[in-house]
Amino acid sequence: MTDELAEVTERLALSRDKFYTLTMALARTLGEGIVLRAMDGKVVQANKAYQDMLGYNLKQLHKKTYQELTPAKWHEMEEKLHQEQVMQRGWCEVYEKEYIKSDGTVFPVRTQAWLVRDESGRPLYLLGIVRDISGEAAA
Repeated sequence: MTDELAEVTERLALSRDKFYTLTMALARTLGEGIVLRAMDGKVVQANKAYQDMLGYNLKQLHKKTYQELTPAKWHEMEEKLHQEQVMQRGWCEVYEKEYIKSDGTVFPVRTQAWLVRDESGRPLYLLGIVRDISGEAAA
């Protein structure tokens, strides 16, 4: 590995560590689920609140995509939000959908996603903040 490549790799790792630290600190403060997904939909990282909400540990979540955690009736709408909002402006409006727990239970959530880019501007991750709204009173 060249010195230049090693330096870029190290800077990217430090950037990811800072991002992770900030995100997880925010999650502890808010008490909401935080999930970091690769662009292929695979779960890369998730805080304890997200894990508890879905009933999976982090190792199990690493094997899941957000599509597998979401009922099929939401896939088209989410793909549209991804293409028209997240990929165009870097984030999407808050929206509601459902998740599927490890035991098969379906429950409503309120969520929002942001695009995380690498140093060269390429899409790297999607950061989602998720709140279980099953206990909220219907409006």
